[in-house]
Amino acid sequence: MQDNRYLCKCSNSWAGEDCSIRLETNCSDDIDNDDDGMSDCSDSECCDDQKCKDHLMCMTASDPVEVLLRKQPPSVTSSFFQRVKFLIEENSVQSYANKDEYSER
Repeated sequence: MQDNRYLCKCSNSWAGEDCSIRLETNCSDDIDNDDDGMSDCSDSECCDDQKCKDHLMCMTASDPVEVLLRKQPPSVTSSFFQRVKFLIEENSVQSYANKDEYSER
């Protein structure tokens, strides 16, 4: 009981306010164990699993604000491209962007 309200404490394979959301529990059997339409590494619940850490569905992008804070600010006369190119630079926000496909023109 918390603040005069009862709360559910969910077992490991369930989540949600009332513990009604089933979670993926086996991330290496190629089966959709929680019946949400996604199996194993395609299910975000498996992203912490060692098998899935490099899976495309588990990759996350850097926060653009954090990336900007690590860089020297562009000058006030910088072009639009110069101000936003940090988004497509190596190890930045857009991990699939090829910098050579963009130009300042």
